[in-house]
Amino acid sequence: MNADMLYEELEVATAARSIAACYWRFHLGAGAPESVEHVIVPDGTTSLSVAVSPMGASPLLCAGPTRAAHVVQVHAGVFYGGVRLTPAAGAALLGVDGPSLRGRIGPWLGGDNQLGGLACALVELARTGATGPADAVLSELAIGVRLDPAAASVAQDLIDKGGRGRIGDLAGETGLSERQLRRRFFEAVGLTPKEFAGIRRLREACILAAADHETWATAAAAADYADQAHLSRDVRTAFAQTPRRVARYLRRIEHRFVA
Repeated sequence: MNADMLYEELEVATAARSIAACYWRFHLGAGAPESVEHVIVPDGTTSLSVAVSPMGASPLLCAGPTRAAHVVQVHAGVFYGGVRLTPAAGAALLGVDGPSLRGRIGPWLGGDNQLGGLACALVELARTGATGPADAVLSELAIGVRLDPAAASVAQDLIDKGGRGRIGDLAGETGLSERQLRRRFFEAVGLTPKEFAGIRRLREACILAAADHETWATAAAAADYADQAHLSRDVRTAFAQTPRRVARYLRRIEHRFVA
């Protein structure tokens, strides 16, 4: 793969896994342009991150759940690092409701000293890849965060199954009606269960399409889309670009996912 960007994920300590799914780092490679319009594949979660340059670090940044790709300008010589929160944890950790995070991207100006400590820990992560400082902060934060158990359980189930599964069946497993689950899930996550499932399935297809030997047709089949046309419509809706252009861009990035 001839990649000029690197995206990698790193594991979170066990004590923090109720609120944090993984850490991530991103930067442009030596062969990349000075500046790139970076397209982020939606995953249905909230990320907290920092950008670190030779001039210093940014404030804590927040990218909320969205059905459409976030597009940000990234620059050579800047290292980006963050934590991807579990779906029901973003709002609970930040002290807001899920819908207020929907589509949000920019500096997070609220918070307490612990979030300030998290920002400092993420600076170290971005610079060196060291996860220990962030593990310590997030493990402490996790003690005080109360998640909606039904929303957290259904979200994890949908993640594990790549967005597959009937929402009514998942609601039944939690003892809720489908309507009750929809309300609680939306309040906790900022997306409906159906929206979240669609985003996770699209993410799986995009990961497959980013591989050099894969096509959108094989990605559609592997992700259980009815046909390639259905996947193509979802890609165009999320990225406002053709599937071919999206695949070409994703293949410029070397992806190292947590197993």
